Amino acid sequence: MTSLKERLTTWFVLLTQVDVAQEPVHLFRERYANGDYPGALTAAQRFDIVEPADQERRRHALAEVRDLTAYSAAVAELRAADPQRSRASDFAPAVTVSSSTPSGSTTVGGLLLDSDRVVTSREWLPTGGPVTVSVAGSLTVTGQASPDPSSDQLLVVRVSTPLPVPAPRLGYSALVRVGDSVEVPVTAAGRYIWTRALVEQFTSMNGERPATIQASLDGIDGSFTGRPVRNDLDEIVGIIVATRRFPGQATIITADTLRLVRDER
Repeated sequence: MTSLKERLTTWFVLLTQVDVAQEPVHLFRERYANGDYPGALTAAQRFDIVEPADQERRRHALAEVRDLTAYSAAVAELRAADPQRSRASDFAPAVTVSSSTPSGSTTVGGLLLDSDRVVTSREWLPTGGPVTVSVAGSLTVTGQASPDPSSDQLLVVRVSTPLPVPAPRLGYSALVRVGDSVEVPVTAAGRYIWTRALVEQFTSMNGERPATIQASLDGIDGSFTGRPVRNDLDEIVGIIVATRRFPGQATIITADTLRLVRDER
């Protein structure tokens, strides 16, 4: 009769053989889906990642384990393979959302999620409704803004005509830290200039990552509402959703939330 130790050893060997025999790509996806990001990255070393979705899974896993060096290299490879995408931030600050009512008109910033949706803040457009979306002041389309059901701070605008500009890349909140520098577009001489702001604090989601960020910026006012915020890798890490709560500070909804909004079609 075999001992318990012998039986456990046999089971361990069998499980190890199954794990090794499993297709590396399937093992990678399984571990990633289960939130085992270190395990997923180990599996990723055993095959050439060619599917774009798998490449993004690897980038996400690198962000989650906070390997900034490898993540930066992976983003650089992506931009080299898609030069148009590397210029997406050129258009990001130039998106505006305007609403007209009998009491007056309001214009705020917005972020292109994809060709037919723009996300903005509810700070100055609390109820949504018909709006006009403009890109760089030259391309203008109409749209309908609706409160996002998953956030009391965001509006999602569906435009009537697809916008022929690339949506900027969204970064990952796991790489954001207090003390980091981020950039916010500021209007100067009729054009936008990316200006440094300092991440001072954030509220945590599940005690691990920022759900909203507080960043300090001189001269901030209501016109900054809805504008995108980017990191040193030229990725969007959030949009400004509130400017009136704390003097000289902006409240920023993170890219993780924006990604959920983008993916919930």
